Amino acid sequence: MSTSQHQFGQFIVLFQHGEAAFTELMVLMARSEDEEVIRMLLNDLEYSRRVRTAAVVYARFVSLSSPLDEAEKATKITAFNKVRKELLRLGKVRNALVHSRYFSRTNVNGKLGLIRIHSQLQSGERNEEEHEMLPETFAAEHVALSGALAKSEQFRLQIINWIFPDVQRPYSKRPNETLVVPKPEAEAVTTCLISFEVVSSKSFARSNFTPTRTKPHAHSPAAANAHAPRDSENAVSKYSG
Repeated sequence: MSTSQHQFGQFIVLFQHGEAAFTELMVLMARSEDEEVIRMLLNDLEYSRRVRTAAVVYARFVSLSSPLDEAEKATKITAFNKVRKELLRLGKVRNALVHSRYFSRTNVNGKLGLIRIHSQLQSGERNEEEHEMLPETFAAEHVALSGALAKSEQFRLQIINWIFPDVQRPYSKRPNETLVVPKPEAEAVTTCLISFEVVSSKSFARSNFTPTRTKPHAHSPAAANAHAPRDSENAVSKYSG
């Protein structure tokens, strides 16, 4: 049974994925040989500054490194800024949640929930606001946060396509080929799709994420020496011509 405490915890954990997603975007766009230096610099930025910085870096990256025309660039930057605004709003929600006091409460309808008491200074006085928190209270914010994470992942994949335009993707459909992804990476992709966990840019940039061609084209000189996959369990998808 889902409880208010459970939904609260899910929101906080999912929010951390969102913060990490924007960090990974900036590391990826920096294209530094030493990613640790970039992470050190970003680690000193509070959440709101990190999100705003990501938007500025993305606008620069799209302007200088994408193959888009000016209208398409403007559309991409506008879309990214919408995600930025949503994550900043959700950051305020997160801050209010983690800086409040909570008490268990059963309401008049017999529903078990929480009472959240949030205090803040306004015009030199300390004011307290009381909110009833039921499991369904978090539903809208979960949807908003999951949507922002999904869009962040779309931006990440697009950036990878721009940086590595000639790298074959695990999901590219090509005739007469069986695409194989090593099992750990396949499981990581599944985890990402289910929980929006972000795979680091470093893991993709390495060659071990590039799928193996196990069936060359019919007219390829290597066709006679082609071998079937050794481990059918690792096959992600098969496309026949």
